[in-house]
Amino acid sequence: MTNVYRFRSRDDIDAQAARWITAMDRELNEREHKQLQRWLSQNPAHRAALIDMAECWDKLNSLSRLASLFPEEDIGRRRQSALRRYGAVAASTLALALATLLGVFVSGGDWHRLLPGINGYGDSYLVTQVGERTTYALDDGSQLTLNTNSQVRLDFTPHYRDLYLGRGELHVQVAKDKSRPLRVFSADKMVEAVGTAFNLELMEGDKLELIVTEGKVKASRVKESVSGARASAKAPASFEPLANSVSVGERVVLSDQRPEVESVSESELRSLLSWKSGELIFRGETLDVAIAEVSRYTSTQILLSDAALSDVKIAGLYRAGDVDGLLESLKKNFSITHKYLNANTIALYRTE
Repeated sequence: MTNVYRFRSRDDIDAQAARWITAMDRELNEREHKQLQRWLSQNPAHRAALIDMAECWDKLNSLSRLASLFPEEDIGRRRQSALRRYGAVAASTLALALATLLGVFVSGGDWHRLLPGINGYGDSYLVTQVGERTTYALDDGSQLTLNTNSQVRLDFTPHYRDLYLGRGELHVQVAKDKSRPLRVFSADKMVEAVGTAFNLELMEGDKLELIVTEGKVKASRVKESVSGARASAKAPASFEPLANSVSVGERVVLSDQRPEVESVSESELRSLLSWKSGELIFRGETLDVAIAEVSRYTSTQILLSDAALSDVKIAGLYRAGDVDGLLESLKKNFSITHKYLNANTIALYRTE
């Protein structure tokens, strides 16, 4: 499933719409107005939720401010559906949004949460579920894409741009800002760039795979933990260089061992980053490797009944999370059939 700036459920969209209503009540500045326009254009559900939320609390002044964003709606026609949808939950949703905003302002000083469509300084946790892929346009102009089952904490201030990859995989197109290099921390490693693009995957054993798709980046080991405090002028961290210059078309796996930077061909690069378009490309990988990759995008467990199957090499293009398509291809092209052991477990067998 591919999301661009989209929340994972209607409840999330409603909560974000509630935040916009509270922001509109205090008047939007020019930047917020543009952010709201962008959010509304990303999904028709955003527009409907905002109108319904405003109607639910009779925020007619807010609706009037929306006139510059989209044509006037038939408020009378929509009011009943809005009240039916929200009911008693509406008040608690708005209260939660207000509590969140007030709590953040009180505890965090002069910054607010960075959420998809509501950008600014401070911490934000961005999470994707299994099989989900989401793209965010960040406040600084950078573009962040999270792969399946990933978690990132963002910490942006006027002085630094830090991301903390807790699990999964990300690709970031970094907006240039020489005064604030963008840094990604994961495990005990840090990757830093000014204006470039790169891909990071946190692998087993706290290994970090880095692929540079534009410009150059450098990688370091964090000698002092930054998990509990920001690595900033107030809480500096000590770094040990791992790779001072990883350039476009190069890949390196950062671990406890001395890293070796290797060149990646264009075809290999397309395969490694095919997840960004919701595809998985295999070019002769063994079946056990392919299954491990496919399993990242589904809750279905795929088992090999015969250890010899793990050495079978497969090739092809598959939709991420399309287990049925994979099974059909294995049966048709590789003489490998399957059997459902239960609703969420599949065993693969060599065709007799």
